[in-house]
Amino acid sequence: MRKRTILATLAMAAVAINASAQLKNNSDGYNRIQASFAAGRVTESLDGSENLNTRGASLSYISGVNLTTKIPLFLEIGGRLTFTKGSDDVKGYDEEDDNELLYKYEQTNTLMDISVPCNLAYKIAFYSSGVEIIPFFGPNFKFNLIGKQKTKEMKYGETTETTCSFYDEDDMGDNKAKRFQFGLNLGVGFRLNSIYLGYQIQPDLSPYVKFDNYKLKTFSQLVSLGIYL
Repeated sequence: MRKRTILATLAMAAVAINASAQLKNNSDGYNRIQASFAAGRVTESLDGSENLNTRGASLSYISGVNLTTKIPLFLEIGGRLTFTKGSDDVKGYDEEDDNELLYKYEQTNTLMDISVPCNLAYKIAFYSSGVEIIPFFGPNFKFNLIGKQKTKEMKYGETTETTCSFYDEDDMGDNKAKRFQFGLNLGVGFRLNSIYLGYQIQPDLSPYVKFDNYKLKTFSQLVSLGIYL
């Protein structure tokens, strides 16, 4: 009986030591770099207007700091550089000959921003398998670096091209775009040893352009692949 008690005590001690080690590993801070495919959407507040879809890429550095050793709750903060581009066009054909192009208007928007995410992340670890699930959410602070629009108009055989900056008062007047936007991050990440795979949405709460009753809003989705350092 005494021998069984000793064995049971040793077994429980081993479990406790393993659980303690797991908690310690689960509370360790981390750093990672990640590249993302970025899909965005620019939406006008006007009735009947169509969304402009943008595509691009981003590069991020994220650092996770444990807030308490008892709970695997982390503050993730870092920086992200994003570049996206989107195009749209309108065509007009001859009423009598559908194959004869009379008019074409092309619009291409180029956007670049740097953002600072500040997220709360909860790390769910699966013992010693190296697999972790990390849901996260928090505010996003975005500073717009580049915002250009290039238009190309072809009408009756003549072509006209113009370029403007969304932040230039000479081009936009009082309706220029906002350099700073505040938004949210909401997503989930998966870690397998040193590899990271994540998905998140990033709605911007403050408008990109606003004047009178007109608003231009932006929204992004990111699919990320990263590595822990």
